[in-house]
Amino acid sequence: MILIEDSVRFYSAYLPMLYTEIMLQTQSLMGDQLNQMQKLTRQHARPKILLAASYEEGLFFYQQYAEYVLGVILDAAFLRGGKVDSQAGIDFAKQVRAEHGETALLIQSSDQANEAEARAIDVAFINKNSPHCCRISRSSCRTISDLATSSSAARFERCDTASDLRSFIEALA
Repeated sequence: MILIEDSVRFYSAYLPMLYTEIMLQTQSLMGDQLNQMQKLTRQHARPKILLAASYEEGLFFYQQYAEYVLGVILDAAFLRGGKVDSQAGIDFAKQVRAEHGETALLIQSSDQANEAEARAIDVAFINKNSPHCCRISRSSCRTISDLATSSSAARFERCDTASDLRSFIEALA
């Protein structure tokens, strides 16, 4: 999985959640019939998260590991060519879609105007400032997660279940 984000505040909050969900998924795949060595081997083989802060760094990771990438989560605006580019996320998503149409993509932005562009290229979108931004329900996690989207009144509007990382990214939208 590749996370392209230049905001320390955001990725500092987001990375622990992703790591936790990956660990929960990995542990759920390990049965009781495995011995300690087999469990350690599977633990080391779990999906990894590559953090990129710029278009070029994200593109390098994607080109290097394209056949292994489960999904890409990216901000709409981040550094490209040394300057913040408001179209970098959309352009990156378009390039990934053109090369590997099946790769799960999620664009996150504090600018709601980016949603239309993301949806136009069939990419999931989350507004970072939305009170409906997804929260992970840890009480019933058995696979990757039960995703719950709560309203501002703290009522649950929908709840999706994701059985793997690809479903996790798709369910975030």
